[in-house]
Amino acid sequence: MKISSRERRHLSSLMLMLLCLQIYTKAQEENPAYKEIPVGVILDMGSSYSYSYSYSYSYSGVGKAVHSCITMAVSEFYMVNPHFQTRIVIHHRDTHGDPLHALSAALDLLEKPKVEAIIGSESTAEAKFLAVLGDKARVPILSLSPCLSCNKHPYFLQVTQDETSQFEGIAAMAESFRWKEVTVICEDSENGRDMTTFMTNTFQKKGIIATHWSLISTSSSNELLQDEVHKLLSMQTKIFIMHASPSLASRILVNAKYLGMMDEGYKWVITSKTMDFLNLMDDEVIESMQGAVGFKSRDIHKFTSRWRKEYDHAKKHVMVKLKEINTYDIWAYDAVSALAMAVERIQVVEQGDELNIKDLETNTEKDTTLLNQMLSNRKMNVAQ
Repeated sequence: MKISSRERRHLSSLMLMLLCLQIYTKAQEENPAYKEIPVGVILDMGSSYSYSYSYSYSYSGVGKAVHSCITMAVSEFYMVNPHFQTRIVIHHRDTHGDPLHALSAALDLLEKPKVEAIIGSESTAEAKFLAVLGDKARVPILSLSPCLSCNKHPYFLQVTQDETSQFEGIAAMAESFRWKEVTVICEDSENGRDMTTFMTNTFQKKGIIATHWSLISTSSSNELLQDEVHKLLSMQTKIFIMHASPSLASRILVNAKYLGMMDEGYKWVITSKTMDFLNLMDDEVIESMQGAVGFKSRDIHKFTSRWRKEYDHAKKHVMVKLKEINTYDIWAYDAVSALAMAVERIQVVEQGDELNIKDLETNTEKDTTLLNQMLSNRKMNVAQ
């Protein structure tokens, strides 16, 4: 078939357009319109805890849920702010529930891809390691675990709610019921001992005396734990304030129920350290705490439906199914939003774009340090 000169010109024009498009696409890939900022995420993606009596509490899936919320936060943040000049890029590492693995993962992320911030630290032990590393590397650590002793480290940012804030509410409630004496139950750890002292001092301000501290190790055998619960049974004070991890609290409650310590005449107050994970507990454990008063960090029901839709759509292959998200997910989501805003503000300040500075926030300081930008971000709940 003979091609006319007119058709030949059209074909040449089309080929030229395709060539230009290919060159433009390649240039965009090599030089994106925005600056990518690597951010590390260190989470335990599947450890679990269990104990006898056929009751179990499992953390399995918590790390996966947090990671899902982080991914969703990044997607939604830039969907709302498509004009931003920066994009945070998540680099994930699995700790396998081991603080040393968390430290190793952090070192790996700092070496390559040279992350500028790290989100993680799900336990006090991890927090201590990463707090020291963050200071040495001058990289912000956005911790999902409270750690009072870590707050002396300038690069340690606690993005969770201050766990001591609920103690004043508990003390006020105790005062309204005219309780004069209570027993405090905490974990036998550095953090647990700090919390015990803090609670005791808070109660004393209301004229309430902590007559006994029951410090129980999370690794206690069933025999040792039962002995400690029997001691509680023998005490004159029948009012218990418990601030313990879900795994330990579940074991204590099951044993207390068995001994009749959840019956009339006994009073239990359970803090958010346990209640924030109520949705992951065994039905029989939940049954054992009937009659107790529980404190939770915040209401997350409005966030649940949107998260579940995203999680179910993107993570259908994940075997673990959660009944409801917990506050860790909310904290991680907020931390990502705060971090993304801080990164963008630095870029704008460095370029001297006064108009965009006003768009971001009227009181933006001309500080290009990521740590200081995050500290000035009102979204960040930093325990400093």
